Amino acid sequence: MIIVLALTYNRPEAVQLSMEALKKSLQNSSVDYEIHLFDDGSTASNYEEIKKTCTHLFNEECVTFHRSDNNKGYNANLIKLVSFAHTLIRDDRDIFYIHETDMIVAKDWITNM
Repeated sequence: MIIVLALTYNRPEAVQLSMEALKKSLQNSSVDYEIHLFDDGSTASNYEEIKKTCTHLFNEECVTFHRSDNNKGYNANLIKLVSFAHTLIRDDRDIFYIHETDMIVAKDWITNM
């Protein structure tokens, strides 16, 4: 299983482009996956747009949202993500992937990992 841990803050357009590319790459592989999106206190309207985009692109059961009440900064959000990742270890074959939501992955990126 690939566990995608994504960081975001106030960038719904970037999240949409990034998650569309990630979806194509995940669909191109045969691997199971789950996605955890860590929002660092985006405005309410941006957060709702980000949630809407992700739940539209992915099966709602495979996306979990983690939101800070206010912006704590990139490093604090990353530390929160890494701390959370430790709670998800289920199998020594799981792959954790930290995805920057301004990154566009190639369609065969997951397959070539």
